[in-house]
Formats: sequence, C-alpha cells, structure tokens
Amino acid sequence: EEDEPPLDKGTGHVSSTLLEESVLTLIVQAEDDGSLLLESKVQADTAYHKQCETLIVWSENDTTELALSFQERAGCDEIWAKICQVQGKDPQTTTITQEMDNEENEEEERFEDIPDAAMPIDLPPCELSRLFEIREVIEGAMNSPIRRERLAVALQSENYIPQLIEIFHVCEDLEIRRIYTCSSISSRVYSC
Repeated sequence: EEDEPPLDKGTGHVSSTLLEESVLTLIVQAEDDGSLLLESKVQADTAYHKQCETLIVWSENDTTELALSFQERAGCDEIWAKICQVQGKDPQTTTITQEMDNEENEEEERFEDIPDAAMPIDLPPCELSRLFEIREVIEGAMNSPIRRERLAVALQSENYIPQLIEIFHVCEDLEIRRIYTCSSISSRVYSC
C-alpha cells in the first residue's frame, strides 16, 4: 500500500505571530487572495523536523501531518529559528526538535545497527537506461528518516534533479510507459 500524496492547500506566504502567553503561531496566507491556508500553534512538545533545507514537517494531534515547503532557504531558516527558540533548541545544530516516539526510535536503532543505513546513498548514473534502478534506489530510501536525509544530500550534492528533469523531457518525447516511472521518481523525490 502506497502512502497517499500530501494534500496541497496552495501556495502562500508564511509568517509567525506571537499571541497571548508567548505562544508562537505559524500562519500561511494564500498568495492569490490572502485567505488563511494554515494556522498552527508551535507546541513545546511537538517534534518538528527540518528536511532538505527548505522543508519543515510535523504532526498535529498525532493524526494530521503538516509540511511547509519554502521557495528560499532563508525563509525556512527564519521560521526554523523561531520554532527552535520556542523549544529551547539551537537552530544551527538541530534538525529534529524533539525525541521521536518509541516506534520511530526503534526504527532508527534498527537501521543504525545495519552498516548500510549509515552509508551515503549511492545514486546510479542518471541515464534513461537506468530509470528503473533510479526508482528502486529512491523508493528504498523512503523507509527510514536517516535514509531519506541521506538521499536528499546525495540528490543535492550530485546535482541530480536537473539531470532527472532532462530525462523526464526525453521520456515525454519517447514513450508513455516510462512517464509513469518518471512520475513515481519525482513524487518520491519531492516527498524527501
């Protein structure tokens, strides 16, 4: 069973407001009409996770997963610093603000015991003939937060995304069948 893609509530501008009793609230207003897309109080005991330099992810009420994706790293860093301040963390050295629950801790420990989980992700050459291998590597990295983080580092350090985009354009011109594989790869990359 595949995870459903996250619900995209739209593009907007993120700001933070200090409310009564020093409660920090994240507010996202729609870019087009200024309507409210998100209002979320930063909780001291909620685990916030900064990923891929422009993404902040957290859960509310243990049922709703939320993510803010920033166009610019500076905007992400600014909001991240405010979240870390509420939780008493150093934004320069913190990527997860709280300990994960026991199930996630057990998963992390299990992967830490496996030498492969500590190794960087080795991406295959970004070539049309290796498309299925690329998909397998990317999908295999989605099983663990450690592996997802390593995948993000590999994608960025190897300048892989522009190469994938070029392959996607080639696939559009060649065959519809490979478009599905390209779509699968891109949805996994963007969930990183």
